[in-house]
Amino acid sequence: MDPLRITTAYSNNIHSRQFFALVRKSLKPTGIVMVGGVEWNPVIPRTLMEEFAYVRSYPDFCLASESELGQNEDRFDELIASFPSDLQFQIREFRKGALEGDKLRRAVSGRPTNDDWHPVSEYFLGPELRRWFNSRR
Repeated sequence: MDPLRITTAYSNNIHSRQFFALVRKSLKPTGIVMVGGVEWNPVIPRTLMEEFAYVRSYPDFCLASESELGQNEDRFDELIASFPSDLQFQIREFRKGALEGDKLRRAVSGRPTNDDWHPVSEYFLGPELRRWFNSRR
């Protein structure tokens, strides 16, 4: 899902803990949700971690599931072989930016979760998070 940018009005309700709880309940046990528009905003992966057992955060999106997020290296190699070599390099480099488990927990430690009634994304980022968010653009 990537319906809106996180800095535009009205996206808070689809990046909240309550919304992610609804998504989790709607997924099959092995289902995966992909949340786009993250742009390294720590609030969204932090909020996903409140509702999902497994979260992997990339620079521009997150994956979340109740089942472990495995990686099929043989399938990855097969798929990436169909791309030109310069794109293969870029994809491999992008993949290195993924955070999950303890690394992700440390990266979002101390960051707030987004809540329907106490939003901290959109225009509610506050000066510290706004500076942090803008420094990653």
